[in-house]
Amino acid sequence: MNIYITEEDLQKVWAAGFMDGEGTITIKRVKQRGYIYHQPYITCAQTLKGNSALKILKDIFGGSLYIYRQKGQRIDMVQWTIVSKDAMNCAKTLYPYLVLKKKQAEIIMRFYDEKEIYKYKMPMSEIKRRENMFIEMRKLNVKGKIKFQLQRLNEETPKGEATV
Repeated sequence: MNIYITEEDLQKVWAAGFMDGEGTITIKRVKQRGYIYHQPYITCAQTLKGNSALKILKDIFGGSLYIYRQKGQRIDMVQWTIVSKDAMNCAKTLYPYLVLKKKQAEIIMRFYDEKEIYKYKMPMSEIKRRENMFIEMRKLNVKGKIKFQLQRLNEETPKGEATV
């Protein structure tokens, strides 16, 4: 059986693998003029020496490249970022190939309610829906060790349970 993969499909598979390992798929909470806005946000950063991968992501999906100059002996950083509906389109493209960040991509894909276009003020129900998605995304993107509640040694153990 011969399977042919197009160059475009190969780029999508590569981009999804790269984003699974190095990228961030999230929703940002932006406070502006007394209002809270939520914005789908996909980003990835590397040192300036190895930024060719980020240029490829920009060529495939669009977005912007930002250079951050570091102090001292640290190497300068480059960050690729794509936001809003462009981030949603990027998530839709990557979704079939993602492994680790598939749930984050699902949240981004359902962020915009396709039935409604809010020109002026969003209804409270939509604001709450987006805030819930923001909270759901934060839970998925926890960094570091998960903290467990430890039982104190001086507390009594319920009958029938052993403390090891």
